[in-house]
Amino acid sequence: KAITDNEFCLFFQPKLNLRTNSINQAEVLLRWNHPVHGLIAPGAFIELAEQTGMIRDITRLVLKQTYAIITLCANQNIRLSVNLSAMDLEDFSLIDFMQTLHKQQPDASRHIVLEITESAAMRDPEQALDILNQLAAMHFQIAVDDFGTGYSSLTYLKQLPIHELKIDRSFVLEAPTDNNDKLIIDMIVSLGRLFQLEVVAEGVENQSHFDLLQEYPEVILQGYHLHRPEPLESWLEKLN
Repeated sequence: KAITDNEFCLFFQPKLNLRTNSINQAEVLLRWNHPVHGLIAPGAFIELAEQTGMIRDITRLVLKQTYAIITLCANQNIRLSVNLSAMDLEDFSLIDFMQTLHKQQPDASRHIVLEITESAAMRDPEQALDILNQLAAMHFQIAVDDFGTGYSSLTYLKQLPIHELKIDRSFVLEAPTDNNDKLIIDMIVSLGRLFQLEVVAEGVENQSHFDLLQEYPEVILQGYHLHRPEPLESWLEKLN
């Protein structure tokens, strides 16, 4: 009912480019604007959507809404990140859907990053690789979210058409006081340099996180300390 009544809306969390001290990316996040309960965060409904298989419909809704505003972001050379679920990587009909969008707006894909998790990619590695290669051929960029938390093989990961690694927030949150987490961040940033991948650190929640990450000027930062997710109107005001 929420899908058919168009109750889902997009929020945007800006990302800070340390090297240029500018915002040139944002993650697209979903909110359920319930007529009675108000805004509901995805943690309250995404798990149920995955259990019922309706996450596929929600993914398509998010992509359609992203495409509807992508021209505004493209004019500012902004890239938007959209999350794909594990079920999306097991669904070849996603490719047909994306090809339709791509034919209508062939330049839009260059401004869209599709985020997958390590665990999602490893559920069916061969099929995920096939789907991701087809998406990359349409010029979508691919990011691995929650990097470092899964049990994936680097041998397999190097085959994926990856453009970006996202350091999981769990490592960032404890890094100021836990040297092991700091070493993991060092390793992921070094891996990004080695493979010429962009690296994003999420979970920048306070000044200590921000200060620590200053050591890595090439890293893109994301978190509540910098910017909270905001609705489209506020996001567009930032671009203007």
